[in-house]
Amino acid sequence: MSRIVNPARPDLGPLLAPRSIAIVGASDRPGPSGRIFASLNALGFDGPIYAVNPGRSQALGRACAPSLAALAEPPDAAVLCVSPERVADAVLDAAAAGVKAVVSYASGVGRMQHGGRNAIDVIRETCARAGIAFCGPDCMGVLNPATRSTLYMGELLDAQAVGGDVGLITQSGSMAIGLLTDVRRYGYSHVVSTGAEAVLTSADYLAALAEDPATRVIALFLEAVRDMDGFLAALDLARARGKPVVALKVGKTALSREAALGHTGGIAGDARIFSALLRRHGAIEVQTLEELTETIVCLRAARRPAGPGVGIVSPSGGHVEYALDTAAHAGVELPPMPPAQRDRLGVLLGPISGQANPVDAWGNGDFETNLRAGLKAFADSPAHGAVVLITDTMDGQPTRPTRYVDALLDVAAASDKPFYLLSSRSGLFRREYADRLGAHGAAQLAGVGPALRAIGHAAAWRRAEPLPGRRPAPSPDALAAVAALPAGDAWLDEARAKAFLRACGLPTPPGRLAGPGDDPAAVAAEVGHPVAVKVIDERIPHRTPYGLLQLDLAGAAQVEAAVATIRERLARHFPDCADAPLLVERMTPAGIDLFVAASTDSECGPMLVIGLGGFLLEAVRDVIAVPLPAREGEIAARLADSAVGRFLDSRSGAMFGGAAPLAQFAQAVGDLYAAAAGRLGLIELNPVRLIAGGAQPVILDALLATRTPTP
Repeated sequence: MSRIVNPARPDLGPLLAPRSIAIVGASDRPGPSGRIFASLNALGFDGPIYAVNPGRSQALGRACAPSLAALAEPPDAAVLCVSPERVADAVLDAAAAGVKAVVSYASGVGRMQHGGRNAIDVIRETCARAGIAFCGPDCMGVLNPATRSTLYMGELLDAQAVGGDVGLITQSGSMAIGLLTDVRRYGYSHVVSTGAEAVLTSADYLAALAEDPATRVIALFLEAVRDMDGFLAALDLARARGKPVVALKVGKTALSREAALGHTGGIAGDARIFSALLRRHGAIEVQTLEELTETIVCLRAARRPAGPGVGIVSPSGGHVEYALDTAAHAGVELPPMPPAQRDRLGVLLGPISGQANPVDAWGNGDFETNLRAGLKAFADSPAHGAVVLITDTMDGQPTRPTRYVDALLDVAAASDKPFYLLSSRSGLFRREYADRLGAHGAAQLAGVGPALRAIGHAAAWRRAEPLPGRRPAPSPDALAAVAALPAGDAWLDEARAKAFLRACGLPTPPGRLAGPGDDPAAVAAEVGHPVAVKVIDERIPHRTPYGLLQLDLAGAAQVEAAVATIRERLARHFPDCADAPLLVERMTPAGIDLFVAASTDSECGPMLVIGLGGFLLEAVRDVIAVPLPAREGEIAARLADSAVGRFLDSRSGAMFGGAAPLAQFAQAVGDLYAAAAGRLGLIELNPVRLIAGGAQPVILDALLATRTPTP
C-alpha cells in the first residue's frame, strides 16, 4: 500500500498499511484484543505489536505498557479495545504519543461526555490537531492482506484465502463480516469497515483505494454519504485511474432511512438523485448483494465487454426458457443472433426457432460439437459483446458434474470477447471451474438475473464517457428577475410565481389577476375565451376540493356564474378570504401533462426532477432526477432511458415534438434554479403541458419558494 497524502485529510498510510500496531485494552480474556492478535499472527505480520493496558502487567504474551505515551516509540496505529467512555481519553493518549492512526470499535461513543463536552467533538478536534487518521467508532476496522496487516476486529482463520484485488468499503460492520464469508471467486486488497465515520468518511477511503496499486475493483456498501463533494471527487479519481466502483446503497425507503439514522447518525438522501450522481461520476449502482457480487466478478475478469448484448448457449430447453423469462424481468436485452451466424448454426443444429438467443445446443448430431458451434456463433456475432454458457454444477453434488469448461475455454481462446460459465442459481458453482476460468481470463457467474445485470454493468462501464460540464446560461432578464425576488424564506403564490417565470422567459398561459376592483368577465374577454378562473390566496392550500377552480368558461355569462359560485364557496369555507383575487387565464388545449421541479436534497444537493404530471404524478411515480447544474446532453440522455422520453421519441409522441422540447425546457428550469445561487428553495411546475404541434411546454400551475442563501 503506497502512502496516500491529501492536504485535506491526514495520511491514511498508517491506518491502511501500518508497520507497527498497539493493542489498547490488551487482555488474555476472550475478546477483540485476542482476535486481532491471532489474526496478525495468522497473516504473518512482521512488525512490532505492543500491548497497552494500565490494569495489567502482561497480556498477549508480552509486557503491557500503561499508556501509548509510555511506549519507547510511537506505533503507526493503535486499536482501541476499550469501552465507549474511555475512547476519548485513549485518543488524547494517542495524540500525546505521536500515533498517527486509531481504530475504535466501541458503540455509543457519541452518547459519551468528556470533560463536559461531547466525546466525538473531543475526538475530532484531537485528530485534526494531531493529524490522526481515525476509523470508527462502531466499526470492524481495517484489513490489508497485501501487507499482512490487520486492524480488523474479526479473527481470520484462513489468512491465505482472503487476499485479492477488491477493495471493500462498508459503513456496516455486519456487511464486512458477511462479505468476508465467501472468498471463493475473489479476495480483498482491503476491507474497511467505516462505522459512524466521526473523522474519516467513505470518501477518504475511496480516494485512497483509487490510488492503491493492489486494488483493481472497489465495492461500496453505503448507508449515507457525509462528504458528498469529497465522495464525488473520489469517484472521479477512481474513474480516471481505470478502477470501477460498484455501489450498493441502502436507506431508500422510509423504514430503512429511519434505521440508518438510528444506526450511524446519517440521513439517507433521495434515492433517485443519488443514483443520478453515481451514474454521472462513473460508478455502477447495484440493488442487491447478489448483483454486487456478480458485478465484482465480471469486472475482475481479464476481459470486459466492449459492447452491449449477451449471447447465451444452454444444453437445455428449460434453461433457455428460464433465461428468456429472467432476462425480461431483469430488463436485460438478449439481441437476436445475426442471420449469417444463425444460418451457419442452423446447418449443424437443424431448424432454429425464435431469435436463436439463447441457443439450445441439444439440437441434432453430436452434443459437444453443437455446444462449441453455439459458442462460436456468438463469438463471431457483431451484435453480442459477451458470451454465456449456462449449466448447473456444484461442489459436493451427488451426481456426476457436467464437463463443459473445456469447450468454453477453447472457443474463448480464439476470441477477444469475455466468456462466462453461468449457474442458474445464486451461489451455485464448482470452485474448480471458477479457478480454471479465472486463470484463463473467463469467469464463473451464478444466478441468471444478477449475472446478466452484472454483464450489462461491465459493458456500460467500459463504454461510458464522462459528459462535458456546462455553465448555466439564464438570460439577462432571468437574472434580473432573480435579483428582484423577495428576500428571506417565503412562498410565491401561483400568480406571482407565473409572473416571475414569464419574466425569465418560460411560457405560461395568457392571463391576468382580477382584484377587488376588476370585472373578471371583462378580464376574460381581454385574455380570450375559453378561460380558467382560480382563487389566489396563500391561506388556501388546496382549491380543487372546494370548487375554487373553474375551467372551460366560454363566455361572459359562464364567467359571471363561475365567479358567483367561487365567491359563495369562499364565504362558506374560507370567510376570511371572501375577497381573494382571481386569476383569469386562457385555457390551454389538451395534451400530455408533465411534472418538472428543481429543489435541493439535504444529502445530494441541487436536483432537477422530471416525470408525468397532474394526477399521474402520484399514481405512476415514473420520474427521473438529474443533478444540477446539468451537464451537456445529460437531461436528454436521462429522458431517453425513461418511459416519458421513450414515448415522446416514438411515432405517437412525434406529434408533441419528441423529447427535445421537454429536455430544453427542463434545462432552462434547472439553469434558472442553479443560477439563483440559493435564493430559490423550490421550483415546482405541475402540470407542464405538451400540446400537439406546440413549440414548447406550457406551465399550467407553479409553486415557488424563496430562501435566504446560506453563506
